[in-house]
Amino acid sequence: MKEFHCLLQNASASQPVVLLLDSLDKLRSFNIARELAWIPSKLPPHVKMIVTCSSVEMALNCLKVSIHFNRSRFLLLKYLQNELF
Repeated sequence: MKEFHCLLQNASASQPVVLLLDSLDKLRSFNIARELAWIPSKLPPHVKMIVTCSSVEMALNCLKVSIHFNRSRFLLLKYLQNELF
C-alpha cells in the first residue's frame, strides 16, 4: 500500500492521475472498510478519483467515511435509463 501512495505522489500538472473505481457497491465483503483502506484519506495534488456506484449503499458510505466526507467532493447523478443507450 505504501508503494501505491508513493506512486500517487509522482502525479504532476503535466502527468495527472485519475483513479476510476467502477461498481463500488458490487464489492462482496464482510469488511468493506478494510477493502477500501488502500484509498488515501487525502488525495495528492493532480490526483482525482471517480467512483461509480449503482446505489448509495454500504460501500459508498464507507468511502465517504474513509475520505473524510465533504459534500463538495461528491456529485450524485441520477440513474441513467437503459432506453438512452
